[in-house]
Amino acid sequence: MKKLLLIAAVFIINNTAQAQETTDTVKVGVQTPAQDAEKLYNQGVESYTAKRYVDAMDFFNKALVLKPDFDKALSNRGAIKFESNDYPSALADFEKALAINPTNENALYGKAQCLINQQKIVESLPVLEECIKLNDKKPEYFYYRGVAKYLSKEYETALADFNKAIDLKPDYAYAYNDRAAVKLHNNDNKGAIEDYEKALSLNSTMAFTYNNLGSAKRKTGDKKGAISAYDNAIKAKPDYHIAYNNRGSVKFDMGDYEASATDFKEAIKIKNDYSFAMINLAAAEFKLSHYNECLDMASQAIKLDKTNANAFLNRGNAKEMLRDNFGACADWEKASELGSSTAKAYLLECSKAKE
Repeated sequence: MKKLLLIAAVFIINNTAQAQETTDTVKVGVQTPAQDAEKLYNQGVESYTAKRYVDAMDFFNKALVLKPDFDKALSNRGAIKFESNDYPSALADFEKALAINPTNENALYGKAQCLINQQKIVESLPVLEECIKLNDKKPEYFYYRGVAKYLSKEYETALADFNKAIDLKPDYAYAYNDRAAVKLHNNDNKGAIEDYEKALSLNSTMAFTYNNLGSAKRKTGDKKGAISAYDNAIKAKPDYHIAYNNRGSVKFDMGDYEASATDFKEAIKIKNDYSFAMINLAAAEFKLSHYNECLDMASQAIKLDKTNANAFLNRGNAKEMLRDNFGACADWEKASELGSSTAKAYLLECSKAKE
């Protein structure tokens, strides 16, 4: 805004007469705090759009000092906090905004996402319902309601929501990925694979979708196709420990224990507390007759997760091969308690030995 200049009054003294002459003056209007808050808010939006989040936060804070009931500034400040994963603080801002304006769509949507990210799935559903009531043309609202329904194991309604999201946004890659998960749960493996492939045709950078595609192909018995998909997941995300573990599992199924062990080790290298890969590596080491290594890996896995039956089963197997029959039976007993039918069968041999 250009600054207006005041024109000062001019007094002219006539030497011959005490006459006085003045010029007209222009009165400058003073902005109200609300107007200043709006200007700061607009600067905050501009900074937020440019991903200058620190500047945006500063502008929104200043706007709220001038206008504490500025619901749009509150919802946008909440969005910045959400971006930094500060979900409780973001949720507080969204709720403040909604207390001022219950129809603030951005605040409702932000609140729902905060709840989902805090695993408060049931609480998120009525919020998403309100979003859809306000605007049933937003594919994101149906998508996130589908996510919440899926996590609540309401698979049929989740499928309907993902379908609606795709109807509204035919290039919605995330919706295709998540719809595939529902289809996979419903044993529609062919439909799941088609959806995963469609998602990747729309966004080839989604490593998790390649991983999901690999799991779907593995489920159909297409081991080579599964390995190819896991390869692509790792190319897209070189530190993807889950994809390494899953690829190793397929190689294990194919009897390539050396290659599977290499993948499991890489997964553990990336994530050193990854108990699933440790359990799998123990199994691969057992197949390679590396019984001490199997024992060590299974023991490390048990330290991290004392509820996994397979960890005790694998350690028991290693102990048996190392002639520690008493220790093997103790581990199989624990595995059996945790639900392993294989360990339960092994315990019969332990009982016979005692007799």
